[in-house]
Order: sequence, then structure tokens, then C-alpha cells
Amino acid sequence: EKVSLHAGLRHTKVTFENTDLISHSYDSQQTYSDTLPVLGVTYKVTPTVNLYANAGKGFETPTFVEQAYDTVPTPTGRNANLKPSKSKNYEVGAKAFLGDNLLMNVALFKVLTENEIVVDQSSGGISSYKNAGDTERNGLELSLDGSFAHNIKGYVSYTYLDAEFSDSFGSVNSGNKIPGAYKERAYTELSWKHPETGFFTALEGIYSSRTFVNDTNTADAGSYAVFNWRGGFNQKLSKWKFTEYMRWENLTDKNYVSSIRPNDNQYSRYYEPGLPSNLTVGVNVSYQF
Repeated sequence: EKVSLHAGLRHTKVTFENTDLISHSYDSQQTYSDTLPVLGVTYKVTPTVNLYANAGKGFETPTFVEQAYDTVPTPTGRNANLKPSKSKNYEVGAKAFLGDNLLMNVALFKVLTENEIVVDQSSGGISSYKNAGDTERNGLELSLDGSFAHNIKGYVSYTYLDAEFSDSFGSVNSGNKIPGAYKERAYTELSWKHPETGFFTALEGIYSSRTFVNDTNTADAGSYAVFNWRGGFNQKLSKWKFTEYMRWENLTDKNYVSSIRPNDNQYSRYYEPGLPSNLTVGVNVSYQF
């Protein structure tokens, strides 16, 4: 009664086919396939506390974009030598109610990947890709979800991720961090509803630590914290439901890098800025048949 076992097996076969209607020099077809097992166990310590462990394999094919160019800025053909990446995934964790109104989730994970697909060259707005050998990701995920008196709810989540290259390749050393893999990320939310009027509102906070932007780890994007607010009203009229909402993002009008372009070495075009303070207003109308 306290132990549950889960097992699965999935076979994946993906075929990419491309027909070039302009020059006919890029006609191609590529097929990838693999069989992936997964195994899990859950142990019920008490009716409100569960422990679990999972292990499985993963399989990621190159995308059309990653296969498109063998070299840049002047490609000579399709990147036919790119291999899919394969991973071994392990996770242990716990799910527990802390009291009547607070749910906790915590997980430790490890991902070992072969033939990691990374940016090889980037120039003129296009990139070529290659397999970089092995990588390793170790991390922690934690979340708390609570409901309190007077229709107040709170949510907090935190992720720690140590992602690095296990193999050296080119000018990249073993132990270098994978670009775009944020070591720490956090999200928090405090919300409130007033059922009598249909009013709802919430304040959000988002934090990201700095991250490297290239495989050699010679440049990085700084950490940032931004805050957002949302609110609105809900109404029901027979089978109709109406929602008027407003969302105000980046309340403090912070300048920050929201995403990066890994290894875009031409003029160091690594950085993509986040939006300044911005407001969205909208209306949703739905009808239930």
C-alpha cells in the first residue's frame, strides 16, 4: 500500500525532410531514432508525505535550424554530420503538505548528456552547430505553495543549476559552464481575490543570476530582479464569463538582459534586452455550451 512502481518504454523515430524550391541544392532527408526506458518508485511515508525516485533516458534530435548550415557566414551545404544528443536523467524528491494549507515540493536531479548540441559559429545573424561531447547538469528545485486566510495565496519557487562541459573541445576547457544556463532562478507571487466583487490581484518577483554567454566563459550577462503586477475582475452571467484584466511588467523600469544568443561572437552580439516598463490591458469573453 505504501510503494508504487512505474515503468515505461518509448520508441521515437523522427524524419526531417527538406525540399529547396529555389536552388535545389539543399534537398535532404535525415532520420533519427532511439528507444527510451524510464523507471520510477514512490514511497508514501505518511498520507501527506511522499518520497520518489525516477531514472530514464532522453533523446534530442537536431532541429531544422541546427541542421541548416555546415559553416557560416558562407555555408556550402547542410550540416549532415550533426548527431542527436542522448541523456541519462536521475531525480529524487519529496512532496509534502506542511500543515493544512502549505504544499512543498523538493527535487534533486542529475543529467548526463552525450553529444551535446552547441553553437559552433555565429555570424551575420545565422549560426552553425556541432556536437561538443559530454555535459553534466546537477541541481535542486524547491517550491512552496500556500493558501491563507482572507483569500490570500503565496507561491515561491527556487532552482539551482550547475551545468558544465565534461569534455574539452577546441578552446573550451572541461569544467567550463554551459552558456545560458542560469545557476540560480527564483519566482515569488502573492495574490488576493475578493469573491464578492470578482476582483483579483497579484504581485510577482523574478530573479535570475548571471550567466555566461559563450563556451569559453570570457563574457557574461549580469543578474537581475524584476517585479510585475496584475489585476482585474471576473463576472459570470448565465453561461457567459467575462474577464477584464491589466498587467504591468517591470514596475521599476529596470534595464536588464532577458535572454542571450550563445557564442554570437560577431561584434559580441550576445545580449537581448528585456522590455522596459510596459502595460497590457485586455478583455476575455467565453461561453459554455
